[in-house]
Amino acid sequence: MMTAAMTSCHFLFAFVVLALTTLAGCAAPDEQLPIADLQEIPQDCRSALGPGFADKTLIAPDNQARLADEYRQTILSPWWPDTLSPGGLASFSADPANEILRIFRHWPNDTIGENLQPRPGGWSAALMREANGQDYPNRRLRAITVRNTSMRQLPTAEPAFLPPGKGIAYPFDRLQESAIWANTPILVTHVSRSGAWVWAKSCFSAGWVPAGDVAVVDNSFMNAWRTLPLVAIVRDGVSLRGPDGTFIATEHIGAVLPLAEASAPAGAGGAPAKNLEVLAAARMPDGAAKAIRVRLEPGEAEMFPVPATAGRLADLADRMLGQSYGWGGLYERRDCSAMIRDLFTPFGLYLPRNSSEQVRAGKAIPLGGMSGEAKERLILRDGAGMLTLLGAPGHIMLYLGQRDSKALIMHNTWGVKVRKPGGDEGFKLIGRCCITTLRPGIELPNVILPDGDLRHMINVMVRLDGGDNFDRLMAGESER
Repeated sequence: MMTAAMTSCHFLFAFVVLALTTLAGCAAPDEQLPIADLQEIPQDCRSALGPGFADKTLIAPDNQARLADEYRQTILSPWWPDTLSPGGLASFSADPANEILRIFRHWPNDTIGENLQPRPGGWSAALMREANGQDYPNRRLRAITVRNTSMRQLPTAEPAFLPPGKGIAYPFDRLQESAIWANTPILVTHVSRSGAWVWAKSCFSAGWVPAGDVAVVDNSFMNAWRTLPLVAIVRDGVSLRGPDGTFIATEHIGAVLPLAEASAPAGAGGAPAKNLEVLAAARMPDGAAKAIRVRLEPGEAEMFPVPATAGRLADLADRMLGQSYGWGGLYERRDCSAMIRDLFTPFGLYLPRNSSEQVRAGKAIPLGGMSGEAKERLILRDGAGMLTLLGAPGHIMLYLGQRDSKALIMHNTWGVKVRKPGGDEGFKLIGRCCITTLRPGIELPNVILPDGDLRHMINVMVRLDGGDNFDRLMAGESER
C-alpha cells in the first residue's frame, strides 16, 4: 500500500531525474561545441588589414618584374632545365636516379584501402609490375597537362590510408603527391608497362599522371610559352572553351597561360583587360598538344603579374576563404601549402609546393625556443600583413594583421587537435580555408595542449619580399 509520504517521495525523485535529463540534453558534447574564432572573426581579409593598408604596394614594381621573369623561367624548367639560372627558385632536376624504385623500397606494407580494409596480397606487386621501374627512365618527352589532374606516388588512382592507431585516415591518402592544374609544363621521363600512366616532373613536384591527361609539345608550342606575355587566372573554376564552344579544360587560381597574339594586353590605365584571349593546350588523337585560342570573360584573368598591392592580394585571398580542405590537392581542392602557392602565383612570386620548402623561400626568422607569448609579440611587431608566412611542422600560414592585439592568420586547415571521449587523439574539424587567431579552439575543454596551440607549434617567420620594400612597409605600419 502506497502512503502519501511515499507518493511525494516518488514525485520528488521523478522531478530530479527529469531535471538532470533536461540539463544533460542541453549540455553540448565536446564535438558539437563551436570554435569561437570562426564565429567571432570576420572572414574577410581586407578587414584584417586595417584602414589605409589595402593600397600599399607589397612588392616594388622593379622587384616584381624580376620575380615574374624568374617565375616564367622556373615553370618552364622541365622543358629547358639547363637554362635555369643559378639564382633561380626551382629545384627541378632531370637526374635519372630511379625515383620509382625508391618509392617502392620505402612504401609501408600495412596501408588500408577505400573500404578501410588492408590491401589484399599482391596489390603492391601488381603496381610494381605496372610501374616497370627496372627500365626507368624509358622516355624523355616535353609535355603539358591538358586537364587538372593529380600526381601520384604509385600508378593508381586507388587511395592508401594509414590503419587506425597509426595516423589519420581520410582524407590523408598517402599516394597523393599533388594536384597539378591544366596547362602546366612537364617532362615525361617514364611510361608504365600498360601505357596508362606516365611519370612526370613539373617545376614543383613529380609523380604518376594518367597518360590521357598530358600531351607532347613541339618547339613552336614551347616558344609561344617562352616569348608571349603571360596571363594569370584569378578565379577558380574558369571554363576554357575553344572558338566553336568546345570544352577544353577548367582552370583555377594558380594557373598561367600565354596571351594569344593580337589579343589586347591591358585596359586603359592598367585596368584589367576585357575578353583576354589565351592559348590553351588540347590533346590530339596522336597524343600531341595543340594550342587552342580561348577567350576569357572579364574578371577571370589579368595580365601577369598582377600589381602586388595588399588590397589586390586580399581580394584574391577572399575568393579562397571557405573553400574545402584538400590534402595534396585531392578533388581539385587545396591544402595549406597549395593555398599559399596559388595565392601568390598571379603576382609573379614563385613558391615551392610543400610547407617545409616554402619556409625557405624568403628571409627566415627562427622562432624556436621562444614562449608562445614572445612569438606572438615578435610577429605583431615585425610581421607585414599579406607578406609574412608562419611555419610549423607540417603547416604553413599567412599572417594578415592584428585584431585586439592578437595576430590574425589565413590558413587552410584540417582542424584543431583534441582528445576524443575514448582517449585517442583526433581533430575538431575545420576542414576549410579560414581566418583565425594563433589559438583557434583554445577554449575547447578537450583541446590538446601544447600541440593544439599554434603559438607553441610555430617555429619560423618568413618575409617573402626580398627587396627593401619590407622596411618601408613597416615604417608605414608604425605611423598608423
